[in-house]
Amino acid sequence: MNPEPTVFIVDDDLSALDSVRWLVQTAGLRAETFSSPTEFLEALDGPKPGCLVLDIRMPEMNGLDLQAELSARRCSLPIIIVTGHGDVPQCTRAFHQGAFDFIEKSPDNRKLLECIKDAIQQDLQNRRLQPIRAEIVSRMQRLTGREREVMELLVAGETVKRITVQLQITQQSVARHRAQILLKLEVGNDVELSRLLVPLESERSGKYSTLPAKV
Repeated sequence: MNPEPTVFIVDDDLSALDSVRWLVQTAGLRAETFSSPTEFLEALDGPKPGCLVLDIRMPEMNGLDLQAELSARRCSLPIIIVTGHGDVPQCTRAFHQGAFDFIEKSPDNRKLLECIKDAIQQDLQNRRLQPIRAEIVSRMQRLTGREREVMELLVAGETVKRITVQLQITQQSVARHRAQILLKLEVGNDVELSRLLVPLESERSGKYSTLPAKV
């Protein structure tokens, strides 16, 4: 049985911590609260499903630093940053580090609750796609660097003629690379190739070339 999604809440303001916990539990969701990033990191045990609601201003380690630490640990929990003192640079940094959303604290928590539900759904979807993504990445590791370049252009809808111009190779070379791409990725045509790569479209990089390739 899959574990129940949990909303992890980190805030040094105990009243705010209790308020969000009450909101989450009232909606029938499981909640765990932590009064500091350090406490949360010490309790973090494996890839539990759910999301993280994180205050941005805390002593010792602020919310953005905790977000960066979780990214370094390859923790995939969607992170919702909440703050009463947000500014554009903080918001930009949060999204650059992969935050699910950035919300200002408000007496009306309906937006926060909807955001939490959306984040949980995204996390569950990502977890369902993980085995599929792993299989696709495994196949893509068979491609050479040049084959990866041709593949990206094919998926982008470029014609063979335009690919020859962009990569400065012959049409015969493009055709040969395309045949190898379809063979190695185990698909029959360009349409199947595009469908195969759909689960990777939400990868943070936004480009398939960041995945490992054979030399």
